[in-house]
Amino acid sequence: MPTITRSNREFPGGAVIGASSSSITGVTAGSPQDFSTDMDYFLPDPAHPDTPFHYRFLFWNVCGTIGSNAAHGTGTMPAGNTVATAWYVRVGGGNGEGITTWAFWVEHDSVVSDTPIASVNPAAAWAGGNATTVSVSAGSGPRIITARNTVPSITNASFLNWFPFGAGTPAGTTLTVDHGVSTSALALYKHQDLGSPRKPGGNDPTTKPGPISRFDPSPMDRTRLLEMLAAVKKETHPVSDRFTATLKNEKANVSADDLRGLQVELKANLNRMQSAIEFINAKLEGK
Repeated sequence: MPTITRSNREFPGGAVIGASSSSITGVTAGSPQDFSTDMDYFLPDPAHPDTPFHYRFLFWNVCGTIGSNAAHGTGTMPAGNTVATAWYVRVGGGNGEGITTWAFWVEHDSVVSDTPIASVNPAAAWAGGNATTVSVSAGSGPRIITARNTVPSITNASFLNWFPFGAGTPAGTTLTVDHGVSTSALALYKHQDLGSPRKPGGNDPTTKPGPISRFDPSPMDRTRLLEMLAAVKKETHPVSDRFTATLKNEKANVSADDLRGLQVELKANLNRMQSAIEFINAKLEGK
């Protein structure tokens, strides 16, 4: 059965804070996961006994789902090993004035050094190149930051969405921040057709087809799956594209594990769509 590595980590470097990380085994693939943590975390400072290190909760990464609610870090268990990481930021460091961005690799639960920024309007607010910060004063009007679809350090993954920590309005690939307002944000990058985070430090698994079991789909099952995929018009989605191509190949090895992976992905997509619907409903109701 898959394992969840549970830990508290300091953003952005990833060092474990507090007790060592722990492993949770025997978790069923496809099962919902819910974790909670403290908003504030204190550790003794040997050099200053009266002033402990103070960390403030920033965000969860639970099975590849990013969230800002300390009391409920939720996700869906994939078929392979994953993480439940509560990310904290050291209080008192300060980022100064500006808009700071980070590219975050969801599967590997880590920040990479590449800038997620493709362009900024006004152009004078961004130095270009691999600069990760945007000026809040250069130029006029709001800062409209457009994310890169891919970054060099994150392989086989693409931009998912912006996740601002403070001010800022995300919409697709853009993050809009009012003139003069300092904030920070993650640009999330994820394997759109693969699922969840790898265990930190682990190697990407290579899946090899195992023996056929009574749970594996028959050619008739494949036909039925193709009909269902066509009925909901998901052929343009990367997950459906991948499985449609596999199912059409009569010689392909399609296992129960393949279907479980698809199930997890589709559930995640449904959850995102439901969140979007709830957001739209709230806007329509004036909330």
